[in-house]
Amino acid sequence: WGKGERDRQNDVIDFTSHILMQMAPQFVNHVWVPQPALLQSYVGTELQDEKGHELQPVTLPIFDITLDHCTFTDLIQHWHDSSGLRRSFSEASAALCFAIDRRVPPHFRKCNQIVDLQHGLIQIPYFNADSQVCWKNYRIAALAFHIGQTARSGHWRAALFHCNRWFVYDDGKLPEQMSELTIDIQRQVNLIWLIDAELDRTPLATTAAAAATA
Repeated sequence: WGKGERDRQNDVIDFTSHILMQMAPQFVNHVWVPQPALLQSYVGTELQDEKGHELQPVTLPIFDITLDHCTFTDLIQHWHDSSGLRRSFSEASAALCFAIDRRVPPHFRKCNQIVDLQHGLIQIPYFNADSQVCWKNYRIAALAFHIGQTARSGHWRAALFHCNRWFVYDDGKLPEQMSELTIDIQRQVNLIWLIDAELDRTPLATTAAAAATA
């Protein structure tokens, strides 16, 4: 991090942003824009400034903190805004990273809304060569979740999906294996990594692909 940041509280999202900027992996492209910004008439307008950075996780706000439950697709659809800006990625990247913003202003309270990950298969919008919105299948490959009552303090853990099950990690321990993530984890998930389902060779992806072509 550097000497100037040793005393600052850093979370997993900060660390992910830092690592992506340092390593610049070619399989990640988080560039997104609203569809109107692709039109010549919008060139030079403020809408041109609304876009995603290639190497920064895409932030998804929890749009209604009064709810106890939403799905990951709900968050994607709200961000996309199909009746308005229609935000979408500039291309269908091999891997994507999303950060769920659980901060509740003004005192950094934390929203513990359940985010249902829907068995790990998610559709993500991107623009084709004609600047039209298309949807592509992705699978959740890994996530990080935060244990703590406020957004500024607590403990981070990670989970990796492999061989059709979740491996949930904690400091100094062997991973706990589970077929589905618990409700508590879904209340605390903050960072989600997705991979293109066409590049996935796990049993889940194979089954999904067969169902889609049946």
